[in-house]
Amino acid sequence: MFKLNKRTSICDHKLFDVFFDDVETNNGESIPDFLVVAGFTTPDSGMLSAKIALFIAKDCSELQKYKPTEMGHSDFRFFDISEVDALIKNRELIDATTLINYYYYKLL
Repeated sequence: MFKLNKRTSICDHKLFDVFFDDVETNNGESIPDFLVVAGFTTPDSGMLSAKIALFIAKDCSELQKYKPTEMGHSDFRFFDISEVDALIKNRELIDATTLINYYYYKLL
């Protein structure tokens, strides 16, 4: 387990309290800028003033088995980038917010 320190970040002239200092993994590796501010998207064309802040967590792995605590969240899974590429190619991944974040990730 690792501890993340809170730091304030500015993105699109907005302040965010986010956790994205360097972190150390269980095997001692350092991950710089663990949580990257990717940008914004709008959730729906009918909600033009609303924005969703997007963040990319780099180099994640499962430390313990996922235990669902909310209705509708029965499963949680990590995908490597080649699996995500295949899901997009096969038109299985169609969620707009996920696709936008994937695009931002590829630009890193």
